[in-house]
Order: sequence, then structure tokens, then C-alpha cells
Amino acid sequence: MPCWQLFYHLVWSTKDRQPLLTPQVEKHIYDYLTSKAVGLKGVVYTIGGTIDHVHMVVAIPPAILVSKFVGQIKGAVSMRFNKSGISDVRFKWQDQYGAFSFDAKRLPNYIAYVERQKGTSRGRYDHSHLGAYDFGEYGAAFGARGRIIVYDGSG
Repeated sequence: MPCWQLFYHLVWSTKDRQPLLTPQVEKHIYDYLTSKAVGLKGVVYTIGGTIDHVHMVVAIPPAILVSKFVGQIKGAVSMRFNKSGISDVRFKWQDQYGAFSFDAKRLPNYIAYVERQKGTSRGRYDHSHLGAYDFGEYGAAFGARGRIIVYDGSG
């Protein structure tokens, strides 16, 4: 079995930053995101965000491109939610997203940052496997060592 550690902080918003992630909708969207990500063999560490965007800290296996992973979870989640009948409002994501890669040492810092976001699903993920870490302040949390990938949906 291959060993890999490919950590990403993914961020994207609702179409036109519409305030669609209400408390009633958010739980369903986060559950669907988690389910689809795990179905693609991803490891979800946490999900959070605000009323118009989502943050996801995840490990993505090397067998799937980051763009394919994000595209599949965004597409599957919006389709599943729209078919669920939970809301009359059509749920859509923006085409773009941000993907920030980082090393294992910074994983707890990214988790802490996302869990401080409004609307986080705090406490839903078991982080016991991470051991004891000093989370520090936001400014020191990430350093300048991550790689930024921005996908504009054009290919």
C-alpha cells in the first residue's frame, strides 16, 4: 500500500456569493461534502465557512487530480441537495476555487483556522490521531510554505 501525505485547504463560494449556506442548509451541505470526499478516498479533517463560502481541510490521494476532486464534490453536492427538496432555492457553486497545499506539521493550524470560521462543524471530526500541537495565532499558523493553486473552471 502506498504512503502519501497530500494536504489541502480548499475554499470556494456559492454562485455570486449568494447567502445560501443558512444553518438549515449548512448541515446538509457539509454532510454531503464529507460523504462525497470520503467516497473519492479523501480524508476530511474539518469543514467550516460562512453563509456564502466553504473551507475544507482534506487529504487527497495522488490517484485523483485536485481539480477533479473539487469538481466532483461540488457537482455531486449541489445536484444531491437540489434533488433533496430541502429548499426551493436552487443551490449552485462558483466555478473557481482556491487550493492551498501544506505539510503535515501545519495540519493542526489549518484545522484550527477553519474551525474558528462562523458556521463550522466544530467537534464533528476526530483529531486524536494528530497528537498534541500548539495551534499558535493565525498569522503564525501557516507561514509562507504552502502552494496556492487557483482553478478558474476553464479546463
